[in-house]
Amino acid sequence: MSERIRAMNALEDEYYANASRALNVGITAKPPWRDSNNGFMLHGAICRGFFQIPEISGTTTEPMELVPFSEALSIRSGRKRYTVHFWEHDSRYERVWREPNRYLKFLQEFASVISPDFSTWENMPRGQRIGNISRNFILGAWWQRNGVVVIPNIRVDDAYGAPYCLDGAPRNSIIAISTHGGVKGDRKIRTKEEIKIICNSLDPSALLVYGPDSNDILEYPRRLQIPIIHRPSSHRDISTRREFW
Repeated sequence: MSERIRAMNALEDEYYANASRALNVGITAKPPWRDSNNGFMLHGAICRGFFQIPEISGTTTEPMELVPFSEALSIRSGRKRYTVHFWEHDSRYERVWREPNRYLKFLQEFASVISPDFSTWENMPRGQRIGNISRNFILGAWWQRNGVVVIPNIRVDDAYGAPYCLDGAPRNSIIAISTHGGVKGDRKIRTKEEIKIICNSLDPSALLVYGPDSNDILEYPRRLQIPIIHRPSSHRDISTRREFW
């Protein structure tokens, strides 16, 4: 092994040792290089499956009043009355990925947080979909390890995407899903199949459903007698777009 490689390995070991100590107080150490991929958030994570998706632990904590991240930013007091969600356009919360340390303490002040929902549009290349699913789990697992109560948000692309969409998801937990844009036409069939895959694979203790409960979209979990926590959307700016371009 060359001296250069030894020096790089030593630098990396020192960084992760500092990060480990910092995680105990909820502050992540700044890496000695520009960590543009947020690799520090994987330290201490348990990764599952072929795509090494970080695992989010289960929870039975029911949500409080839901508020989208973009509106949560303006809440100055009484934050423990709210559960923050990310069912809105990606541009409204991309900042939590770009500057995770900046928003960690902010999210710790809420009762709970639903893990992100970075888009997996139907005509988005699968590699990008996998990347966004990974970001959802990386952030959710990291917040959880830093004391945030996280309710896992699960979205299954299709039967082919089930492994990387579910590898990091917990069983026997409250699972959050959104039915926006998925209760009519051809999309209804796909949404019902998605919900069926989630129920069969994860055996959720309850489903937190954000969006319409119509057209028998929740018929399968009801048949299984899975408790449903329904929260109709009141957020006018939620993105219902399903295509990448």
